[in-house]
Amino acid sequence: MSGPTSKHKLDGLGEASAAMVLASLAANPPTSFLAVGISGKIVFFILTRIFSGLASLGLVMLNVGAEKLSTIIDKHNFDGSWESAENIINEIRNSGRDMTPEETKKIDDEVIKSFRKFAKLARKK
Repeated sequence: MSGPTSKHKLDGLGEASAAMVLASLAANPPTSFLAVGISGKIVFFILTRIFSGLASLGLVMLNVGAEKLSTIIDKHNFDGSWESAENIINEIRNSGRDMTPEETKKIDDEVIKSFRKFAKLARKK
């Protein structure tokens, strides 16, 4: 197999699933010939490859879904840090004073930290 599913070899899961299907083929008289002899070995091999590919594809999809969820959370945290920074700046300005360099650095550091988490997918590896 090639593509994204070739990275993960889940032959154990594929063999277990193939064995269950082969057992059900053997228990059914009209299809029992598919479970014995050379035809049984061929069917087992094909079923193992199919089920291993499906298990690998499921693992890939799970990883893609987890990464999408992580990106959504990081984006939400970045949006929240930006809003928080705006609120702090507005409070300082409404009090009639200027921001100190320490306050500016603290606000910038939090926004930059959140942005870097959110923008990690855009970086070259």
